Amino acid sequence: MDMDNRLNLEQILGYMEDVLDSAKQMPFSAGRISLDGDHMRELITAARAAIPDEIKKANSILDDRAAIIAGAKKEAESLVRRAEERAKVLVSNDEITKQARQQGIDIINQAQTTSKMLKNSAYEYIEEILSESEKGLSDALNDVRRTRTALKSKGPGSRK
Repeated sequence: MDMDNRLNLEQILGYMEDVLDSAKQMPFSAGRISLDGDHMRELITAARAAIPDEIKKANSILDDRAAIIAGAKKEAESLVRRAEERAKVLVSNDEITKQARQQGIDIINQAQTTSKMLKNSAYEYIEEILSESEKGLSDALNDVRRTRTALKSKGPGSRK
């Protein structure tokens, strides 16, 4: 294996497993093996050298993840803010509509009250005029009757 080429940590660990698997077992040693120490040290050194790259990649992924989450959170907050503003506008519009409706009802009620007052005033005025006319006509009729009666008493067939 050429250690000058950059290997990733997975590949180095795979080589280390191959070295362990191909190592010879020592007789009468209860599972101990014999392996090339220099070669194993090279693999360990390569693994240590590969770790920072792997960690950088992981940190980069975590940073990307954090940026994506922050962006999504910011977008969600913006959506909530816009929804709240829209709700306020709708509530405000609804309140304006209610106020306008109430003002319309108030104006109609006031107009009806004013109309009734004007009608009543007109009827009272007409009643007053008719009453005065009736009195005037009655007085005139009485004058006509008195004059007629007086004329009859002084007229051609009377002896006074």
